[in-house]
Amino acid sequence: MSFETRADGLATLQLAGIITDTQHRAALAQPDVHRGEKPADLSEHLLWLLSRAILGTADLERARRHVQAAYRGERRQRYATVLARAIARHSLGGREPDHAQLAALASSGMIGRADHALLTRAAPRPRRVRWNGSLPGARWVWVLAVLVIAYGANKEHKARSLPDCGDDRVLASIDKMVRGPEQQRAAILGHGNERLGMPAVSGIHQISQYDSPATRACAGTLTFGRIKRPFGYTLESKGDEGAFVMEGGVPAIIKERLEQWDWKRHFRHRHYAPDPMGMPALRKAFFAGVGQLAGGLRERDAIHDLQPDARCNQASRQVGVYRCRMLVERDDPKLAAAGLPSSTLLDGEFSFQRDDSGQAWRPGPGFAEDFRKAVQAARTD
Repeated sequence: MSFETRADGLATLQLAGIITDTQHRAALAQPDVHRGEKPADLSEHLLWLLSRAILGTADLERARRHVQAAYRGERRQRYATVLARAIARHSLGGREPDHAQLAALASSGMIGRADHALLTRAAPRPRRVRWNGSLPGARWVWVLAVLVIAYGANKEHKARSLPDCGDDRVLASIDKMVRGPEQQRAAILGHGNERLGMPAVSGIHQISQYDSPATRACAGTLTFGRIKRPFGYTLESKGDEGAFVMEGGVPAIIKERLEQWDWKRHFRHRHYAPDPMGMPALRKAFFAGVGQLAGGLRERDAIHDLQPDARCNQASRQVGVYRCRMLVERDDPKLAAAGLPSSTLLDGEFSFQRDDSGQAWRPGPGFAEDFRKAVQAARTD
């Protein structure tokens, strides 16, 4: 489906419950909402929202859960495909994924099996190349040499075109977001901190870098009066010379995620993958555990991002129970009530175990206590 204007597509997303009223209003307030090329489909609108920090990856995850709960049949499949395509393209810097890239995203846990199956049906297959020329030596040697040279030149060009963390254009973007509407402020200041006053920004530096797609991870310090808080963001190459997309986040989560991408790219992902569950199953089990806590719905809404920090290990003397260390971005309502920056980082181990079918995972018996300890530790940091 195509749309005459971007506003038409945004209205469709809002009516479907994929974006909220607040996110819809923030999108319509963007100066370029009625300009540019006519969007091809709903996933293009989601990428546009991500590029302007109106949506984050946690918002897409919440939208996915809403679609699964609210729709059936053809409409569920349609909206699920839209979300899966947006997640996959966002992971690839906006590019349309092919079969090989979808397989890599699925194996790394960036998309689930169901999303992989949906997208594979529509993804382009690699083109076959017929070689009629004559070159000395084996053909594969020459083909590999050309690919390596092209890859190296492209990577170097993208790295040069991506601005540094403290580039004037980046600092101007941060200043614009800090002074912008609540949704933009939340994207850079941290969810729960957007209602505080204007912070001073200092100590901008690079914490990590990823080559393909060209990405920098950056961090700095926000000062609200006497209170200092870390903040982070990523810069991704947009494709045009010098163009970039900024997305805010917790520095520890950003750094860990980029490092895991880099390890997976070098075939060392088993050191980092949340074995034996995999990322989609781990996220589902974690949110199920949070949903069982007192005030579970509010707790689920307070969590904006999560990232496994290491391999899951089997608990001693507990058959089938695993302990997984995780980094979780959470909005703490008690800190907010006290007028303090409420965006916190939970850094702790959580218990999970197989369900009775042996095919899925559920929170372990100690999950609630694990969560309580992590929340308390985050408040005292």
